[in-house]
Amino acid sequence: MAIVNIKPKSGRFYFRLFVLFYCILFFILNAIKKRKPPKQPKSFLIAHHLLLGDTLMLTPMLANLRNRYPEAIIYFLVSEQYEGLYEKSPYGVKTIGYNPKNASSYFKLRRLVKSVDVAFIPGDNRFSSLAYSLGAKWVVAFWDLPKHWSKNLFVDQFIPLPHEPVNWEDMNVRLVQFNRNKVDNVQSSIYYDKKDWPAASFDHYQRPENYVVLHVGASNPLRYWQPEKWFELANQLEALGYQVVWTASPQEKGIIEQIDPGMKYKAFTDLSLNQLWDLLKRAKLVICPDTGISHMAKLTNTPVIVLFGQGSNVLFGKGRFFKNHIFYKAIIIEDMPCRDQRVLFKRPIPWVRRCSRTLKDCQNNKCMNEISVDTVSQEATRFLSGSH
Repeated sequence: MAIVNIKPKSGRFYFRLFVLFYCILFFILNAIKKRKPPKQPKSFLIAHHLLLGDTLMLTPMLANLRNRYPEAIIYFLVSEQYEGLYEKSPYGVKTIGYNPKNASSYFKLRRLVKSVDVAFIPGDNRFSSLAYSLGAKWVVAFWDLPKHWSKNLFVDQFIPLPHEPVNWEDMNVRLVQFNRNKVDNVQSSIYYDKKDWPAASFDHYQRPENYVVLHVGASNPLRYWQPEKWFELANQLEALGYQVVWTASPQEKGIIEQIDPGMKYKAFTDLSLNQLWDLLKRAKLVICPDTGISHMAKLTNTPVIVLFGQGSNVLFGKGRFFKNHIFYKAIIIEDMPCRDQRVLFKRPIPWVRRCSRTLKDCQNNKCMNEISVDTVSQEATRFLSGSH
């Protein structure tokens, strides 16, 4: 089957078509058999296609799964651009990068993922069909609304959502408890140790010395902080005796130019993720919006200050797993009335308070704009002076 020549625009359609084909095929072949959870599972699949931050937040799940099943094979699907971070196989997982916009990528999964005993769906339940099509014998996911029946069609076991506030990192560990009589928030005392995640290889780049990283980009422009505040903060950090470096993606280079048009401070906008990992690891401090970089800083055990605007520091801040992290400070305007959306992956959760609006819905991101330079600077100074 010559799938490699399929046009990129039609790749997503064919990827889904192949998933559907194998789902129907396996359903017909196994229609007589009653599906049941394996008593002694030896292989697992974690199926998703999340953004960088959400992907890294699955680390506690990997750690707990490995702890419970030390000899098991664990397949971990990720977006292909993140695969390099897992080069040294943290927790012994077999990481597979794929692209759902590329039809041939599906056959890569079929080639590398052998039939697994249990598949976990930590994000959107639509990936349950992908897991089923890859031969998963039992599919575990979080409870979802009945109206999302098409996403839930291939889920064998639904795990209830927590009734009390819990970090999303720790929430996903509930999936690993699929074979317990009762699923709760009680977890084993497993905490992150950066020795469990060997740094991946990277190409040489000109690394600064005695520096603080200010990461200014974010997936949603409503998470941007005002340019003048970033620049003022940079000047204050320089006055403390530190080099200041800007980081952002290549597409966000214009943000740095707006903040620092004279390029007073060095900027990194073309680093690979592996190089960025190294840059963060050696920084004295990282300051950034609620974005994937904040979670990378937790994994490199780098001190970090996170500016929460739209997001929930309860959901996306420092979870229990990172109890021993050297320094993590969430800065948030708590009483923000427009942070009023109570959903996570389109599932209603009463205790959630967040916002996922875009520029079409909001032209004044007060949740970020009301964070003052003084508030951030004071926290940074307190840490850098050793008085935290």
